[in-house]
Amino acid sequence: MRRTIRHIHSERNGLIVMDLVPNSQQLRVAWSSLSVWKRLKVVLTMRLYLQQLRRIQYSSSNSRPGPLGPKPLPCNGLQFGFDEKGPFPTISALETYFRKEHSAAEYRASRGWAPSPNCKPLEASVFNTLVFTHNDLNMCNVLLDNRGVLWVDDWGASGFYPCWFEYLGMRYAAQKDGDPESWQNCIEYMAEPAFEIEEWMKRIGYDYADLP
Repeated sequence: MRRTIRHIHSERNGLIVMDLVPNSQQLRVAWSSLSVWKRLKVVLTMRLYLQQLRRIQYSSSNSRPGPLGPKPLPCNGLQFGFDEKGPFPTISALETYFRKEHSAAEYRASRGWAPSPNCKPLEASVFNTLVFTHNDLNMCNVLLDNRGVLWVDDWGASGFYPCWFEYLGMRYAAQKDGDPESWQNCIEYMAEPAFEIEEWMKRIGYDYADLP
């Protein structure tokens, strides 16, 4: 991954200064020309990178979801839709947000505007552990240089989130961008899969597969 040179915080926004990666292509551009073995190397490297990120956890005394900073900040990510949400000062606040999303889905169903979600709210246990998450891992934010080294770019949406956020973020970005099926099929081998939560999110209306 790219080396962080400096991390600066203003009143609201953060600035991350990082290395330039010369002689590289976005994975979106390079993917179609890669052999099966080179694609496998990309998948295994990404798997290793994300395992390293998941090892970075908040201490029990500082378990605030969202971006790094001295105070709670708004959160971005397709797990929240297209607009930023929050800030969430506690894990309970994040759990409450998704409970409200579930209630909103049930309300839409009661008015005949959408099918019934036919599911219960998420269990509190799925929010228990926050891990460091890139949160915007799409094929444009992964670079492959001319030596075959893989780099991860654009950490602007990163922060501490439940471990299933990375998987959903990658799935939603791939759906929204219409990425190759060969890439989409590999996501569950890179990020820790969360099939049940993905299905739950789909039931309450989070699905980017059929965007125009």
